[in-house]
Amino acid sequence: MDEAALVLGAIGQWMVWHGSVVAAISMHLTLEEQLTDDRARLAHLIGFGHARLSGGPLPHAVELFTEAAEVAERVEDRRALQEAMFGLGDAHRQLGRLEDATSPLARAGTLARENGDAEAEAHALLSLSLAHSTLGDGEAALAGADRLGELAAASGDRLTEARSLNARFTALLTLGRWEETIAAAEQAVDAYAAAGVQEATDYALNAKGVALLALGRPEEALACLEEALRAASAMENPRTEGVCLYNSAWAQWTLGRYGRAAEAAERSAASLQLAGAAEAAAAQALGEAARARMMPAARKAADALERAAQGAGSNVEMVRPAWLTAQAEHLRDHA
Repeated sequence: MDEAALVLGAIGQWMVWHGSVVAAISMHLTLEEQLTDDRARLAHLIGFGHARLSGGPLPHAVELFTEAAEVAERVEDRRALQEAMFGLGDAHRQLGRLEDATSPLARAGTLARENGDAEAEAHALLSLSLAHSTLGDGEAALAGADRLGELAAASGDRLTEARSLNARFTALLTLGRWEETIAAAEQAVDAYAAAGVQEATDYALNAKGVALLALGRPEEALACLEEALRAASAMENPRTEGVCLYNSAWAQWTLGRYGRAAEAAERSAASLQLAGAAEAAAAQALGEAARARMMPAARKAADALERAAQGAGSNVEMVRPAWLTAQAEHLRDHA
């Protein structure tokens, strides 16, 4: 089992990046409680953490990476510590715990630079830029994208180029620069394809869909979000599936298709719950709003929309809470 853990540690992240998340989780579950060697357990914890980072639940990823960091410190493995710090920071970021995300991500970047691991440094810079976006600091996020672009130009690495565009479209989405978001997202899809990695195609297509909604083009947004959902499903990523479905629900709402909106929101809630994401409550509330709108029960729908807006928090990947609260006010004014 110890030997198996070391092998799985070597190939597990590749499996996750190529959409075999469930298989990786299954293998790690087989190894759990079977390991006797510290380095084997460390490989298992980091690999299992990455699988949970994609497949959920995210709180379990936090536990795995926290233990991995402790073991890495004990056995003085700085490369493993670098990976554990990245995973811990990114898990906190995806959970919206931004105050807990930035420090480990910054440390991961520093360790990667000291370890001569350019790819890992770029990945940490991407996640740190995404954290700035979620904090609402689009300019700091753009600065991170520029730094990644410089690294990509210097190295000629296609994956780093794709990640620089990933940071850019997310920052532009935060800043509400819709047309630029669409252009950067399209470039990111092409760049990830050129790098031979599906890692974030779903995020790019989702960002494009939100930007199209902001520009008042819901039918185009729906088509884009459906493509994003297929990409997220191919990557076995329930969190991103839930985000895409939430945005699709709002697109259906804007088109007056409240039954379809309710179905998409309820599917979103199920996916986000599987991922252990806090935004599940927002999706559930959006589904309740759509069901109430069908009755019609305008005030009940408005109340549910307000709850959905509160539940989405600062997640820039989801449609703006202000759009929901504006609709809630409209419903109350015309009730």
